[in-house]
Amino acid sequence: MNWFQCPRFSKPSSSISLPGIEEKKPSAPAPEPQAASYGSTTAPTQARLRNAGNGMASRLHGMLKQSPKEDPVANANAHKDMKAPLHEKVRINSLPSERQIYADDITQLSSAEITAMTSALNIPWTQDLHRLEKSIAGRLDQMFELVNCVLNQSTSPHGFVPQQEVRMAVIKDENLDHPAFQRNLGMSPEQASMLKKAKKHANMDIVMVSGHERPTLALYFDSSRAASGWKERTQALAFRGRIGRDTREIMNSVLRARGDTFAEVKEAAAVLADLSEKGTLNVDMVAGHSLGGAYAQYFKAAYESRGGSGQHKPAMVLLDPVLLNNKQAADAIRGAPHGYDYRAPRGIAITLDNVKAPAKSLLSHLKGMGFKHPGLVHLKLDVKPGDAATFQWAKDAQGNSMLLGDEPVPMRQRDNPRPGMLMGYHIDTSVYEMAIHRFTSKTK
Repeated sequence: MNWFQCPRFSKPSSSISLPGIEEKKPSAPAPEPQAASYGSTTAPTQARLRNAGNGMASRLHGMLKQSPKEDPVANANAHKDMKAPLHEKVRINSLPSERQIYADDITQLSSAEITAMTSALNIPWTQDLHRLEKSIAGRLDQMFELVNCVLNQSTSPHGFVPQQEVRMAVIKDENLDHPAFQRNLGMSPEQASMLKKAKKHANMDIVMVSGHERPTLALYFDSSRAASGWKERTQALAFRGRIGRDTREIMNSVLRARGDTFAEVKEAAAVLADLSEKGTLNVDMVAGHSLGGAYAQYFKAAYESRGGSGQHKPAMVLLDPVLLNNKQAADAIRGAPHGYDYRAPRGIAITLDNVKAPAKSLLSHLKGMGFKHPGLVHLKLDVKPGDAATFQWAKDAQGNSMLLGDEPVPMRQRDNPRPGMLMGYHIDTSVYEMAIHRFTSKTK
């Protein structure tokens, strides 16, 4: 079946679903988050300041009322700013970080840690801890099914063969341009153009997932790619091309600016939230690596704050992500009709370390610079010898690629993970896959 031209609400054929993952029912509307009160100002002092401010505002109002040069447009804008929703003013890096979990095996986790992970992954609660462990394992396996679909043509570098048929397919630009695809999802050509722009600039891959009643998507935001030649290094220094754009966005994040690409991610989130509101699709998972982790957090906040109370909340899994700064966190939900609480469970951030040769991750460096991860559980896993794996396409004696049917045959190679100079075991996604497989293996 051609997934990209299937009738609206048709169900792609798939006989297997993730173990322990149940279809989610629309939840009750979340209460509007209240602005937290930060600082050490006492209540009497706050009252005096409030009274003084009210008096000053009253006098200023009288002066404006008597002024012949009153500008009604400017006053309307000032009134609009004064009435801005409180949730836009939250400072994410003034909030406390969510817990850190350091374990080799999911069965070693306490009930409180299991609860934190299930909440972060939007898994329905049950008293059966073993079932919750299987559900967590299923979500993490789904995340790497997504990563391998995008990066490795659905082939695992470690040779983990899924017990199900391939149930994901990447949506390409030509699919978004197809009138039948747009019509079946209720998408306008302008909305398709916004998604294509985010795909290009934010390294966003949109993947269709089978096995659901309505079209269901998973999103993966790729990491910033390392410069491999003199031309790309020149682009990085000149902030041009993909490498330069990624470098500029990393600097914007660290230097507390927003970044232009984040605005395109926000547009994509608004498009998908609108289609979700119409009931034509769901977004089930958001994942990202490195800078892509910041894009994923920004997307989730923008998407959920623009969806209705019955919107399906996507699970989020990140690999050693860049953390949002205050401007980015506030901008993601600015102008949205609904609130978004960064303190509520949002997702899981996975980093790697080696007890025998410790190496700081990107996330650890950012935390040392004052960045916080409220609502984002930090899962820290150990690496072992042989965790790194690559695959090349097998070739025959003449140097031609060997085929199995129409597909090239992968040839896997095991290797020991090597930490980078600055960010530890940050780069290689195959090391994350092996560490997560070891973490969840006892649930299978």
